[in-house]
Amino acid sequence: MKIIDLKKYLTPFEFQVVDKDIRVKIYSDTTIEASGFYNSIFKGETGSLRKRLFTIIENGKIVSVITSIIPQKFISNPRIDDIEEETDKIQKSTEVYNDIMLTWPSNDEEKLFLSDQTQEKFQVILRKALFVNANNDIIRYEEDAMLPDVFCLQKG
Repeated sequence: MKIIDLKKYLTPFEFQVVDKDIRVKIYSDTTIEASGFYNSIFKGETGSLRKRLFTIIENGKIVSVITSIIPQKFISNPRIDDIEEETDKIQKSTEVYNDIMLTWPSNDEEKLFLSDQTQEKFQVILRKALFVNANNDIIRYEEDAMLPDVFCLQKG
């Protein structure tokens, strides 16, 4: 079982540095236009957003699907791999607010998880995270859908 420390955030790419059994792949990387949903999350008009979908793979099996959403206005270098880490540094991220629940996977998550498994319906641990800078701007939003039999969440 993998223990996720909620007090120490890791970007998707940092997972594979900390745990050599894990491999991270970018499944998709697109630019989308903001909707009412995202404007609500980011507390105002955001303009276009960078949406990246990552798969976390252990022993050839997808164990987590991470969706990262960043307003384009906060991205300084769109060509680097770890945009999340770069955005946190440049925007001086000071807080990460987590909301954790047991829920059903989204359609994208379910499709990715089921491409690796034979099981039918299943639930995931969903960690929603808001990343805030010193000005109280929400600079990033992330959803991490994890298989409950693989991950355990704890503080400290």
